[in-house]
Amino acid sequence: MENYYQLRAGAGKVIIEIPDEFFPQENFEGIHDSLHVRVVLLECNKRIALVSLELTSLPEPEVTSLKKLVNTVTGVLSEDIWICVTHTFSAPHFLPPSMLKEEETIRKVNLFRRAVHEAVHKAADSAMQQRKDARVGIGSGECNVNVNRDILTDNGWWIGSNSEGLSDKTLTVIRIDEKGGSPADNPVAVLFHYNVQSSVMDGSVTEDCNKMITSDLAGKASNFVETAYEGKTVAMFLLGAAGDQAPIKKKNNSRRNMTGLKEQGMKEDGYAFVTELGEILGKETVRTARNIKWINPMPVITGKKEFMCPGQKMAGDIHNLRPNVTYEYLSEEDREMSVEAIRIGEIVLLGTRPELNIITAMELKKESLFTRTLVMTMVNGGCKYMADKESYDRVTYESMNSPFGKGAAEILTENAIRLLNQMKDQK
Repeated sequence: MENYYQLRAGAGKVIIEIPDEFFPQENFEGIHDSLHVRVVLLECNKRIALVSLELTSLPEPEVTSLKKLVNTVTGVLSEDIWICVTHTFSAPHFLPPSMLKEEETIRKVNLFRRAVHEAVHKAADSAMQQRKDARVGIGSGECNVNVNRDILTDNGWWIGSNSEGLSDKTLTVIRIDEKGGSPADNPVAVLFHYNVQSSVMDGSVTEDCNKMITSDLAGKASNFVETAYEGKTVAMFLLGAAGDQAPIKKKNNSRRNMTGLKEQGMKEDGYAFVTELGEILGKETVRTARNIKWINPMPVITGKKEFMCPGQKMAGDIHNLRPNVTYEYLSEEDREMSVEAIRIGEIVLLGTRPELNIITAMELKKESLFTRTLVMTMVNGGCKYMADKESYDRVTYESMNSPFGKGAAEILTENAIRLLNQMKDQK
């Protein structure tokens, strides 16, 4: 007789209430659309928590602090909590200590921290309160809202829009329903995985040369899905390998030529691009969610593997980086890195901190023994780009703006596959 494991699930969504006195900060003068925290809890033989924040990135101390908070509210062990970001480029940062020299800046960062922590606490508590017996299903579709951003210029490779470059248009959707509900019922949660940066509004400023906070592409798509289900579900975006994957439409695209940086701004309203692309991604998510196949969740298994990668000296100021046909990569001491995995039956979420290029994710999916392998990045912190070997040979932005040396991505791939192979035989 086939083993049966009862799944329970809960989800919560809360706005990050940034106070008016926070502004102006980091050139942000206000909020165009709100940022959110979403939490999804899954319980089978163990309890896990997926926490998604509509932020650009999170430093390690904040990840540790948020894990402690989620553990207090939900009881989930730290190693079974994934703190993730959607990687919107238009959100405030937790500034490093080197930038916290003025009392006013420190005060505003603390205001932002308090708002984030309160939202995480409320979302985690909501997920706990709404737990119910559930079932899980998965399906895939295709969505054309991303494009390779590495372009070849007269002076070397740079950032732009390369429709002929490698890109993966696959959209994978995990739907979690209340057990016993009909297919027409609203899901507890919809998780959708796609490889794209939420950078439609990157570099866009107001007439006063200030910026507005926005959840950008991922936020718009999540809101679209939640609206389609009448606000009775939580739609969580899972960030894929987006190191070299940009939205197909952006308010600004950067090109460098012999005269230096030339900023090409679109005349159209950038927020209209956010809406357009967000609705395309959201519609395909809903369509895919309505045609998923249910699975036996099996036991929920988690794993982690640590390893060492070659280090590389970072540029002193990334704004000084230029397209070049040659570049002096300076080696540093090896860096400690890790990959983590959550297995639910034949579904595997494979998470790591660095931003990977799409070729690395495609290789991981190809080598994985699992039917569905979703490669997620910026999980439990961020640490810039980890580019593939060819990027170093080309001298791309991702290879220059990286704390990792050539070969690191391939070492990560080898260790990730070892971890998945170990988990394949676990019961």
